[in-house]
Order: sequence, then structure tokens, then C-alpha cells
Amino acid sequence: VSAQTQPASCDVPAQNLYVRDVMTDIYFWYEHIPGLDPVGFESPAHYLEAIRYRPLDEAFSYIASKAETEAFFSESQFVGFGFSSVLLLPGELRVTDVMPESPAREANLVRGDRIIEINGRTVESLRNSGELDSAFGRSEPGIEAEIVAVRGNGRFRARMTKRVVTIPTVSQARVYSADGVEVGYLLFRNFVTPSYEALDAAFSDFRARGIRELVLDVRYN
Repeated sequence: VSAQTQPASCDVPAQNLYVRDVMTDIYFWYEHIPGLDPVGFESPAHYLEAIRYRPLDEAFSYIASKAETEAFFSESQFVGFGFSSVLLLPGELRVTDVMPESPAREANLVRGDRIIEINGRTVESLRNSGELDSAFGRSEPGIEAEIVAVRGNGRFRARMTKRVVTIPTVSQARVYSADGVEVGYLLFRNFVTPSYEALDAAFSDFRARGIRELVLDVRYN
């Protein structure tokens, strides 16, 4: 079944079967998908959690609503706390980036902080129970979470409330001088509609400043 085929109905078994078909068709680690019956799971999210290839896929695969998807691609927006993270160790989430003007920024989270507790439960216990991906709650404005994080040798506690966050598609555009050569540096975050205007502005500035070398950073794309 093609990944583009829509589910025959909107009931949960049909949604789960659709997730199975999409994963079988386009999932990078499709050979590792276990032969579990999709109909036996209470939601597509629970089924996805059961079949994802956890040694390498802790966060790459996710399920989003149509409204969330349209908001992301048309406005570069999502509902959340405004930070990204990666599970480096079983017991901690490492913060990789914090969006400007976001709840996470207001809570003083910075790149490199290590989250060890979410709503009173350790990250390790959430991962072991398969609940880590849903630990921060639904993607709805007003959802709160309290975390305990580590920075250096100290710990701190922070509370955040989800709201609409705008992702800057071009997060940084700077020019550096290296051995007499002007080098442009551009941090490009996502391929969405606002990217066109942001990229045009960045490269117009680069052209005006006469750069001949470019570093294109897509690590967080």
C-alpha cells in the first residue's frame, strides 16, 4: 500500500493500519519493524511507540495533526515549549536549541542543559516505560510541565506552559573574516513557506558584503 493512500475510515484500527502501511513503505528502518497487530493498540501513537526502532529512533518519528502540520509548513509555527532535545544517555535529555521568545527561553533553558526529571518522574523511568515521547503532554496551548535540569554542577527547577512558537527559518546569518576572506555563515532550520523571504534577505546581505565562501549549517533542520 502506498504511503500516500489515506485510511479507509477514521476509527482507531484504520488509523493504526495506516501507520503500519506508511512505516512499511518509507521508514528507514523498515526491516526492524516487529510483526505486531496494529488493531490491538489503543491509538496510532501507542502503535508507533511499539514499533519504532529504538536503538536509533527515539524522536525522529512522530504523529502530528493536520492543523499542526499546516501551521508548521505555512507559518513555521508549532504549539510547544520551544526547545529541542536529544536523548544522549538513558537518564537525561540534552537541550540542543532554544527558540527565541518561547516558554523555554523565558524559563531560562539554554543549549547544553540536561533535563533529568519531567513532572516528577525521572527521564530514565519514562524511557523504560515507553512514555518519554508523551511526557510533555499534548500539543495544545495551556499544557504545563515542570522539569528538573542540570547545568554544570547545579540543578534547577523550571515550569513551562505550551503556546504557539514561531521557528526562525534562518536562525543566524553572519559574516566572519578568515585569513582575509569574508565567509558567510547561515543557520537554516526548516524548508517552509517563510523560508523564501528569510533566505532572500540573508543572501542579499551576503551579496552586499561581498562574501565568496559560505558555511551552510543544517544540523538542526
